[in-house]
Order: sequence, then C-alpha cells, then structure tokens
Amino acid sequence: NNNNNKEDETPKNVAEQNKEESPKEIKIENKTIEITKVVRPTELGERQQAVKNAFLWAWDSYEKYAWGKDELKPVQKSGDVSFRMGLTIVDGLDTLYLMNEPERWNRAISWIENSLSFQRGQPVNVFETTIRVLGGLLSAYTLSGEKILLTKASDLGSRLSNSMKKKDDYIAHSDIDLKSGAASLGMRSVSVSEAMTLQLEFKTLSHLSTKESDKIYFEMMETNSDSVDKMRTQLPQNKKGLVPMFITLHSKTFQISSAITLGARGDSYYEYLLKQWLLTNKTQNKYLTRYQEALRDIENNLVSKTKGSVKYTYIGELLSGRIFSAKMDHLVCFLPGLIALGCYHGASIGSDYDRHLKLADEIMKTCVAMYNTPTGLAPEITHFDMNGKELYIKPADAHNLLRPETVESLFVLYRVTGDTKYQEMGWKIFQAFEKYSKVDSGGYSSLKDVQSLNSPLDQYVFNTEAHPFKIFTP
Repeated sequence: NNNNNKEDETPKNVAEQNKEESPKEIKIENKTIEITKVVRPTELGERQQAVKNAFLWAWDSYEKYAWGKDELKPVQKSGDVSFRMGLTIVDGLDTLYLMNEPERWNRAISWIENSLSFQRGQPVNVFETTIRVLGGLLSAYTLSGEKILLTKASDLGSRLSNSMKKKDDYIAHSDIDLKSGAASLGMRSVSVSEAMTLQLEFKTLSHLSTKESDKIYFEMMETNSDSVDKMRTQLPQNKKGLVPMFITLHSKTFQISSAITLGARGDSYYEYLLKQWLLTNKTQNKYLTRYQEALRDIENNLVSKTKGSVKYTYIGELLSGRIFSAKMDHLVCFLPGLIALGCYHGASIGSDYDRHLKLADEIMKTCVAMYNTPTGLAPEITHFDMNGKELYIKPADAHNLLRPETVESLFVLYRVTGDTKYQEMGWKIFQAFEKYSKVDSGGYSSLKDVQSLNSPLDQYVFNTEAHPFKIFTP
C-alpha cells in the first residue's frame, strides 16, 4: 500500500474484460518465470515501509525471545511450543523472502536445514500442519528454489499422508503422530475444513517433487474431493452447494444436524473449490462448477441484510442445517476476496459478474464496519439486529486474535477493481493494530476486548511464571 506522494500506479480492472466471456474462452498469457527471477521491491513507499517495519518488529522479537519455538508470547517475552516445528519460521518464510531480507532469510534456512525435524512422537493436527508447515515450505521453495525446502516438504507430506490411508476416499483423520504414522482412528468425525483444505498443498507437492512416490498425491486429492462431493447427494436440492460442518468418517456421510457455516470449521472448504480450479490453470472445470453451485446457494440461503438504516449485508449461518442465525465470524471475511477473485478469473460472467462483485463490495463494507470499535479492531464474532443495534458484539466474542481475513480481502478487491478506497480501509486497520496490538518489548498481542481502551498491561502484573495479578492501591 504505497502512499508517498508519488503517482500511484493503480492496477487496471482486469476483471472487467472477463465480464462477458465464458470461462472456457478467457485467454491468460502463459509465461514461464524462472524461480530465481521473482521480482522483489527495492524502493518502498512510506506505507509499504511501515508494513515491512511491522513485520520485522514481529520477526525480530520472535528471533530474540522464541527462536525455534512455534510462536512468540510477546507479553511474557517467551516462546510457546505446541507443534514443535518452529511454526513462525516456516509460516513466515515466504514473507521474509518477498521483503528481501537476505540475512534473516539465511538464518531461517539454516534453522530449517539443521533443526527442523518431523520425528516428533506426539499427535499434531493434520489441517494446521498442512496449511502452515507444508504450505509454507512449498511456497518458499516456489519463490526461492532452495532445495532443502522441497526436501523437507516431501518428508512432511509422506508423514501427513498416513492420516488418509483409506484408498476409497482418502479423507484425512484430524490428527497424526508424524513419527509413528499413527492416525487418530478413534475420531468419529472430521470437519469439512479439515477434510477439504489439503488439496492445494498436496497437489503442489505432487507437481513440484521429482520423487515418484510423491506423484500419487494428486490422485489422492482428486479421490478425496470427489468422495466428499458424492456426499452432497444426501442434501436438499436447494442447498446442495452448502455442506454441513461435520463428516462422519465410518459412514462417509455429512452430519445433517450440524451447522452450515462459512466460519470456523467450514470456511476453507468453499475457498478451495475455486482455488483448485485456479491452481490447475482452469483445466478442472468440476471445481468451477462446485464453486458456482456453492455461491448460488450462499446467495439464496445465507445472505441477509440488517433491518436498520445502514442495511449491512452479512453471511449468516444455518443451525442444525435449517435455522437461520444472524451472526458472522470474522473468518467469513475471506469471502468478499474470494468472490472478487472469481470475478477476476471469469468464474462469474455476464449479469452474475455485476451481481457478485457488488455482493463482494457489500460484504466487504460489513467486514470493515466490524472494526468500528473504540480500538479500531474487530471482534471474533459479530451479531446482527440484536439489542437495538445493527451490529452487536457480545462480551464473550469481543476478543481480537490478529486475524488477516478482512485485510486480505481488501487487498484482492483493490487489485481486482483498482479502487483505492480499499487501500484506505486497509491502512486504517493497520494503524489500529499498530496502536493497540503492538507490544513495546517486541511483537504483537491479541486483545481481550476490542471495545475497551484499557491495556491488560495497565491492569495486571505478571509474576515470574506469567500468572496475572490484578494491580491494586494499598
């Protein structure tokens, strides 16, 4: 987001050229770009530099207080270990590369080569490990060509694949012991996001790897996707594009009584429908069809407007698959970016294009309105038309976990439309994070209550074991 008094090079509205075209007719210029030729900025605008400084503030604090641990606990100045795989290093590696920080990059690569091991005798979540660690390794390899990253990705992929050994569906169990290969076979169900958010990573590994044993992953993911798609036959005709939150593993059926949501446990199922089509250069139209069916049924069953003067557009949930609930997780704010991305690539054409891009803009405005709090930061969940307010935050939902969905959607909408209003919205949110989440000693912290301007550091003192004691006046 560059704003340093230089003329801004606003991107052309590329999506507009796709408006009247059939997806089969869209021509995308195919260029083979060498990995080593990835362009990284050398001169940054004022806002770009501020964002880079924020990243380095977080990275350097992690390197100082938690190097090799999974996450930084900035208030306690210590590290947190859950996966024991240096999640922050692997997860942030591609950003580090794009921000052109060779010294920090080299230290991270050295740690990955010498210290990253998957011989961990403990269960880890397959979904989280796939999107964060496998995804991080593959993305950084794609950008840099560092062979050790692909080697580690191949090792990890082989271990994770033990969670999906049933050849008739390859649906992953939720947890896996990477050392022994033992999956959590006692689990009776898995969420649709856990089952259906592995495809981009494993298909990419299959494509990039030179190992013959890795080539099977593409077909595994095809079987996985098709087996879940077959389950949709049990769904009502007007909701076949919407899937319940949970899958029962032994019967290979959806739990019809579970909620339908684009929030937690459901969100990335819908995201990966469109992105599987895009990943394979639009050659697998079955994913385009599934995405279009999902978007159709989202419009018909989940989109609603508040009853007040503003009339916010939001995405509700269906409790027990049928009872509308006027609440929206911050996680749902991935959707306006996804819809805009679909418009850009021709997934929405003709009158659908106009309607879908308008819908993306309206949901985006609601997501940004969630940030209209005293701190300028959004809560985890927002309710609508409650207690006399169009947007209402329950005390239990008022925390902020530094989630990225709204800012990512703003980025996509700006790139698709060229409208700088999305830049300004993103910049305002960034400034709020800088003001209220930045920790003086390093890093950024989540907030307990976005509606309170009181910092927890003004209310509590942590003892040597990080137990909070309430400040008092004797």
